[in-house]
Amino acid sequence: MDPIEKHDKLTQEADSLFNRLNQATQKLFKPQQSDFANAYVDQHRKDLESGAECQGLKVGDKPNDKFWSAVGSIEAIFGRNRNKVDDIGELDITKRELRCYDTDKDIYNIEWLYDNRAKYHAKKIWGNPKEGIHFLGEWYPGAVFKGIWEGPVSDFKAAPLFFKDLRGISLQQVAQLQLDPEEYLRKQKEQEQQAQATQQIRPTIPMYYWYEPNGVEHGPLNFAQLKQAYTSAGINKQTLVWRKGIKGDDPNHPQAIYLFDLPEFNQFLPE
Repeated sequence: MDPIEKHDKLTQEADSLFNRLNQATQKLFKPQQSDFANAYVDQHRKDLESGAECQGLKVGDKPNDKFWSAVGSIEAIFGRNRNKVDDIGELDITKRELRCYDTDKDIYNIEWLYDNRAKYHAKKIWGNPKEGIHFLGEWYPGAVFKGIWEGPVSDFKAAPLFFKDLRGISLQQVAQLQLDPEEYLRKQKEQEQQAQATQQIRPTIPMYYWYEPNGVEHGPLNFAQLKQAYTSAGINKQTLVWRKGIKGDDPNHPQAIYLFDLPEFNQFLPE
């Protein structure tokens, strides 16, 4: 046989052998859905439908029909209003517990997430029952918020003024005050009105101004400073002065009067 033909034949046989070996290897190591995995998925589905997954849980012993999340998803739905949470991946509570959670017992203090009056859209909730549940998203009027607010004040539609100073602080402590946001705001408004009224009746200290002959203004000065300016020869009896509540006749300074015409200064001037 010609050496070239012999080489080509050997090459073809080698390629054929390699292909058969490669096919056998792929078949041998091809991932297969195990019977165990199929059985687990089927059993999980049956447990969900029957409520058996809640057996033995301390948070609740039956499905609450207030929580929904697809297997393997970090998205979730809470409550009758179907409030959406985009990310529960870092929430230290299992989906099983959330599906079985008894909101009457409320051992984790998360009933506010299920509240039928609640309306919200959370980008993310995370944390644990012991340290508190952090909330990032939008919360609307209807139910009391008891988590840890992590978003901007503008996203808290219920009562932003009530919570503006409590960002990053657990509002469970606020709930202990037994004040709802509307009541708190009403009391805050009353306090502000009282403070304004007190400010209005508080006596004010008169402030004075005096003018050089060329019109240069000096001040404001209190009464003691005005007397000091007089005794130090900075001003005299003919100096024009002004304070709130007086009116003079000088055409250049119609609001000013001469120092000797200032009533409270007359007692200080020598005869």
